[in-house]
Amino acid sequence: MTSVGRRDVGDGEPAYVFRSPCCGVIEIVPAWAVKDAIARAGGRLRLHCGRSGTDPLRAAGSGKAGCGQPFEVDCAELP
Repeated sequence: MTSVGRRDVGDGEPAYVFRSPCCGVIEIVPAWAVKDAIARAGGRLRLHCGRSGTDPLRAAGSGKAGCGQPFEVDCAELP
C-alpha cells in the first residue's frame, strides 16, 4: 500500500494521498474516485506516476515530477 493519508482540498470530503512506488511522487486522488474504485473494481485503483488529480491535463513523462509509469493501489481497506 502506498497510501500516506488524506488532504483537505477544499471541495468537500478530503482527498486521498498516495506515493508512487517508482519515484515517490505524491498523487492526490479525489474521494469520489476512491469510492468508485471500491464499488466497481474491488478496491483496485490504477494511477500514473506524476499524473495526479491536481494536474489531470499534463501528459505523463513530460519532464515534470514523475515518470509516468502506471501503478495500482488497493483502496479496499482505506478509511
